[in-house]
Parts: sequence; structure tokens; C-alpha cells
Amino acid sequence: MDVKQRMQELAQALLESTARTLADEGGAPLSPRKQGAGLMDLDAALASPAAFLNPLAELGDREDGRFTLRYTLKNLSDQAADYALTVRVLTDAYTEDGGTACSLMSPLDITEGVSVAGPASVSVPAGGEAEIVFELAIRDGLRRELAEAYPNGFYVEGYVTAAGAESGPAVHGTFLGFCGDWEAAPVLEAADFRDLQEESFRLAGEGHGPAEYNPLQVPEPCLEGLGAELGANLAYLPARGTADSWYGRLLGANGHAAGACSEARFAIPGWDSDGMYSLDRRLCLTLYALRNAAGIAAVVSDGETGEIYYAAAETWAGKSTLDIRAARIGPSVLFAWDGRDARGRALPGGTRARVDVYAWLDGGNAIQEAFGRDVRRQDPSSFRCLLEERYDGWRVMSFPVTIDSEAPAVASAALDPEGVLTLTVRDNEYLAYAAVTDEKGTVLAEEAFFPEEAGAEGTLKADLSGLATPPETLYVTVEDYASHVAGYALTLPAPGEDGPPSCRRSARSVLRDANPSAWYWEAVDRAVCEGWMECSRERLFQPDRAAVRSEIVSALYQAAGRPAPRMSAGELPFTDLTELPEDLDALCWAYENGLVSGRSDGTFGGGAGVTRQELAVMLYRWARLSGEAEPAGDLDAFSDAGTISGWAEEGAAWAAGRGLLQGSGGKLRPRAGVTRAETAQVLLRLLEDRQDG
Repeated sequence: MDVKQRMQELAQALLESTARTLADEGGAPLSPRKQGAGLMDLDAALASPAAFLNPLAELGDREDGRFTLRYTLKNLSDQAADYALTVRVLTDAYTEDGGTACSLMSPLDITEGVSVAGPASVSVPAGGEAEIVFELAIRDGLRRELAEAYPNGFYVEGYVTAAGAESGPAVHGTFLGFCGDWEAAPVLEAADFRDLQEESFRLAGEGHGPAEYNPLQVPEPCLEGLGAELGANLAYLPARGTADSWYGRLLGANGHAAGACSEARFAIPGWDSDGMYSLDRRLCLTLYALRNAAGIAAVVSDGETGEIYYAAAETWAGKSTLDIRAARIGPSVLFAWDGRDARGRALPGGTRARVDVYAWLDGGNAIQEAFGRDVRRQDPSSFRCLLEERYDGWRVMSFPVTIDSEAPAVASAALDPEGVLTLTVRDNEYLAYAAVTDEKGTVLAEEAFFPEEAGAEGTLKADLSGLATPPETLYVTVEDYASHVAGYALTLPAPGEDGPPSCRRSARSVLRDANPSAWYWEAVDRAVCEGWMECSRERLFQPDRAAVRSEIVSALYQAAGRPAPRMSAGELPFTDLTELPEDLDALCWAYENGLVSGRSDGTFGGGAGVTRQELAVMLYRWARLSGEAEPAGDLDAFSDAGTISGWAEEGAAWAAGRGLLQGSGGKLRPRAGVTRAETAQVLLRLLEDRQDG
């Protein structure tokens, strides 16, 4: 160590030894965990003739309550000096609340309950050093008392003060230890989303809540029943476009009725889904830490091969505290996996994955060493080492999850002479719910399902005999545990006619805001049924909202049959990909085929609105991929043709000639925006024209 470094360390020790310690109203110094050595006091540091060279002493953990304090006191003066030594031992004060001890996060002086063996004074030669050793032992009575209040162990901390007989400030060293096994107490809350489902099922069965009660919105009754202090560690599907759990659903929950939890029903919707609606394709984890953690990591791997699909870690994660905005305890960590592999490629339906969560404390344990040595944060595959058996002791949560890309369907429908409609519904994985409604949306029959085996069919009966007027058409909604929703229209046989009801896909019972009598209905219904366009949060199509670039790209990708892109998301040149929750496979495909090229600032701008001329160009480029974009159209018929940008003229002429873009009042309005309903209408014209051709 060179002279400069030694001087720096001595200056640091001097500042810590002479820092001004803060105390509570009763005069007890605050915990070193709160204030370290205290507030820096430059005047005291300059005036002090001595310093502790190791003023911050880490004592580690001892279950027997015996600790050894070792300090080196340095005399900075040119005269020998004597110092009186005092030791003050602290822990956390507590109070009783309903029979439970709660820490007050304030100091409790326990010096009288501690046996302190060591010198009362020390002599230090001029310019020399002296070693000081104290043996601390928590007396049995105090240990029993504190063990009742803190069954997982308690802190043993405090200050050693050296006061000289001559003038000059006293100097001090701090110490921090733990009476108990530091690793024994859990890092995360013990309760998780599975316990929450079971508790909500129990409460519903006892009549303490509605059958459709969502513990994500009002978790307190379940948390109280589980004895969870901060919250339950959650795995859930959020609503579209947000990680917020409020409008989401616990992984494996039914969504319409409480039921026993089954890991077999843990599923998330895939990117190649054929459903008309689903919750977000991300699996979110929110974790509640009881203690400050050196690390919390989540690893998603293939259930058979162990290939790492996703891995993320939060180092030095603080324990959960009050979220003032939400008025409840907030989680320490949020992880989100979007159903892709480590390269950003969407995983196919049927993929069986495993989620493992690890948490560890600071202290030189094996997993912390492995994380620092072997794991590279930007390389998910490097997390595979954590799956080794030797790190099982730090695995705090593990569960399977399936990527499901197939929506449930109506398998058969029959109407008996007594007017009872019997539906058989099925899903490739696990069917969750079915309902029959009339044209006004009135529910005629519904049923929640809790199948034990994948592919099990469900039966729903609706008694129509009591209806004053027999309906011509009924609507069926089916849902699975991956949150896929699909709709069907049943046309019933006319009175006096035989035969089963005819069944076709229809979005009428799925969409909550699209008007079946509006000009756009046929196009919107077709776009949703075919998967060209998706619903947003709460099954809203939002027909009058402006369409944005990412939606157009996704719609064209779906209409093309979701061909596998050659490039991965990591190869895209855009700088705003982290802001895009949309289908990155669609963007890769669109970019590599020249449908989009991005903006001059390097962004894609997926949330930006689309003008009519921009839509025309994207449609034109899409048609050229299959050789269908023959030159067509004449823009001279439109009085505002001169406002069309040069780069858009060819595409606009083609789109106008094919009838995809239609003018109004002799104007094409190339720079006007397009709504989602207008986009659906243009897509329908394009694809019907393609079929006719």
C-alpha cells in the first residue's frame, strides 16, 4: 500500500471515529444501521489526537449470543495518552400489538443485560497503536426475552468510546452483529399466489365474498387469513398494455369463480394465439421481501431441456415498504416475461416452461459467489448455473407454466323438443368458462369449469322454453385458463324445423363497445374473428380511436399468416423497442420485408398515428410481397392529389385504384389519420379483393 492510500484510509477512519452520533429523545444513540458512524464533524476530526483504524466492526451472526470486538486505536499525537473505554450495546425496541411483537425501529439500550469483558482503559504510546478486545455475551434472561419478541433473531449493535484524560474530543467505533442464524429467516414472504387462490376459495365457500372475487384487487381478506405481513408473492397476467395487477388475473385463476388451485392450469397466451381477446401476454411476478436482499433472481427455462428463455435479477433489493400512492405495502421487485426465448423469438403454443425464483442475503454464501463469478446480467443463458441442485436452498418459489395458443371452441350444439339448448365446449388445454346470451347481452346460462385433465370437454345447458319469443340467434362466449376469449353465434332452427343450430365465429359477445348496427360492424367482426386486429383492455375494440403504426404492422403480419421472420428482435435498428409492448415478430417481419423503415431519429414510433397515405404505402408493399400489387389507379380524380407526398404517390394510386382508399367530396385526404374501424374496413376490402382475384 503506497503512502497516498494509507493517508486516505487514515483520513476516512478519523472522520468516522469523530463523527457526531445522533440520539433519540431519551438519549440513546440511534442504530449504526441508521446513521453509520454518525454525522461528519470536520472540526472534531481536525482537533482529534486519536482515531480507531477500524471504526466499523462487522461481528457476523452468533446463535449463542457471544461476540468478540477487536479494534485498533491510533495515537496521532507526539505524547503518550491514556483513554477510558466504555461500551454501549443496543438492539431494536419493540411493542406488543394483539399478542404480536412489532419492532419500533428505534434504539433499545441493553447494556445492563450484556456481560462485557475487556479493559476499562488503554494506554497508547506517542504515534503508536493499541489493540483493544472486548468479549460480549448476552445474558440468558435477556436472550429469552428478546427471542420471544424476535423469534428469527435480533441485532446486537452499538458503540465503543475512547475518551482521553486531556482535552480533545472522544473517539468511537461502532459494531454490528446478529444474535441468531442470519440465513435462517426467509428473505421473501412465505405466501404466494397459489396460497391466495386457495384462501379466496375458502372464503368464498364460507360465504365471506362473491364467487368472482378477485384477490388482486382486494387482497386484504386473503392476506389476513394467510397471516402474511406484507403481501403475497404474485404471478399474474396483467391487463393489456400495463404491468399493473389491478385489472389482471392470478396465474391459474378462473376469473369467474373461485376454485382450488391447480398447477396444471397455469398458462399464458401465446403470440400465435387464435383467440379474439386475452389478457397481456406477459407473465408478471411481484415479490415481497421481508429483508434487504443481496439479490433476487427469476429464471424461466424449458421444462424438459433446461434452455433459458428469460432471466433477470435485482441486486441489493430493499425490503417492501409502504407505497403512499397505492396506500398499501408495495413489492420489492417486479419481473415480467413475455413468452419469448432469450433471442426475442416468440415461443410456440404448447411450450412447457418452468419458473424459478431465488433470493439470497449478503454474506459470502455460495449462490452470491456464483452470481458474481458466473452470471452475466446481459446473457440469460449464464443464469443456467442457478438451476443446479446445490443452489436449491435459495430457491424460494418454483412452478410450471404453459404457453397456450389455442382458444376454446364450441364443439356441438343441440336443441331438444322441450326447448333446452345443450352446448359442448372444449379447449386443447383447460376450459374455464362458457356463457350463452341473447342479442341484448342478457345472460341465459353460464358455467365455470375446473377440469383436472387437459382437453376435457364441458357442458352448458340453457332452458329457452320460458322465453316469450324464441330467439333466432344466440351468442356464446368461451374462455380458457390462459385468458383466451372466443365468441360464437348460434342460429337456431325456425319453429317447426328440425336440425341442430348452426354455429359460426362471431365477436358480438366478446366486444363491449362496437355497435353491431354501425357501418363498420362487418369489418370489425371479421378483423377480430380472423385475428387481424385485437381488442384492448376490458375487451374494447375502440373503433373511433386513431390506429397506430404498431397495430397496422401487426394486422398485416396476422393477415399474412404470421410467417417466421429471419431476423430477431435484437437485430432491429430501432432505439425505442423497450417502449413497444406489441408483437416484435411482426415488426421483424415488416422491417426485413421493407414494409416499414423507421424514422430519421432512429425510432420506429409504434405509438404514432397513421395517415391515409402511410396506410396506402404499407398496404401496397404488403401486396407486392406476393406479386399482387400491379400498377393501378389514377389520382387525377382527386382535387387534393397534389398534397400527396412523393414517396406515397405510387402506393396511394394503387390503393385508390383497387378501391381500398375511397375519396369523399372529390378529395382523398391523404394526410388525414385513420381510425381502427377504418383500418378494419380497408383490411376487409384488401383481403376480399385478394380472394376474388
